[in-house]
Amino acid sequence: MTRTAMLGKGLFRTLGMLTLYIPPLAHAIGLIYLFGNQGIVTTGFFKQVIGQQNFSMGATISVFLLVPTVIAFVVDRIIQKRQTALVSAKAVPLQPKPNAALDWTMFGICFLIVAAALIVFGTIIFASVIKVWPYNFSFSLRHYDFSNVGGGGYAAYWNSIRMALYTAIFGTIAVFIGAYLVEKGKGVSWLRAINYFLSTLPLALPGLVLGLAYVFFFNQKLIPIPFTNYAFVNPLNFLYGTMGILVLCNIIHFYTVCFLTANTALKQLDPEFEAVSASLSVPFYIKSL
Repeated sequence: MTRTAMLGKGLFRTLGMLTLYIPPLAHAIGLIYLFGNQGIVTTGFFKQVIGQQNFSMGATISVFLLVPTVIAFVVDRIIQKRQTALVSAKAVPLQPKPNAALDWTMFGICFLIVAAALIVFGTIIFASVIKVWPYNFSFSLRHYDFSNVGGGGYAAYWNSIRMALYTAIFGTIAVFIGAYLVEKGKGVSWLRAINYFLSTLPLALPGLVLGLAYVFFFNQKLIPIPFTNYAFVNPLNFLYGTMGILVLCNIIHFYTVCFLTANTALKQLDPEFEAVSASLSVPFYIKSL
């Protein structure tokens, strides 16, 4: 930002050079469903799979959802060619200049964002401690008694906590290794490009699509080879019905956001750090941290 200010670039030009975000199609068009009665692909998928148990049509719709992902991947790769490292060996801390009008404007925008989030979460908390929303607003804690609720009660709650813990531990390891191999790996550029593309796929697909894929794959002990009479044993069938498959599904479902964050952070490191670290025999995970 300091360099762009020295070059006379405006605020919006600077932000445009630093940030580019392409929202995933499957999540962005979901907003249309909230504010209108437009038919969209994700709702059609839900109707076919949940409403009509038509899994083949659900798989077909999933293929169509991959098309925008391919387009976004190509655009992203083209734009990334213009990006350079933001943290160089000569970098100095940014010293922002006071600007009362801009500072108060940004404060107002941040305040509105925080207020909107607090309203949503506050409404959720408030609705949990009343008897019947929105008819009886008298205080009650009966909704926190899970002993008479189907689905396992507090046991299910602690299973969720355990699943989240495993996902955080193994997901962090997988994301860091994947991002490091893609961004800092040497050679086999075509393989790293495929890895990057596959890492961006989960964000473009609804969770129901990923769940359907997991059912198709893990539920079968033998996986037939298309257009042949042969099949091979599914080596991961033992995960079906276990905590492991839930952890794996969560890692894949949320992998893209974490991967892009780690990939962007690694991209901002100057290659000079790599050379210096290699000369000092510093392990790769230390220099990246």
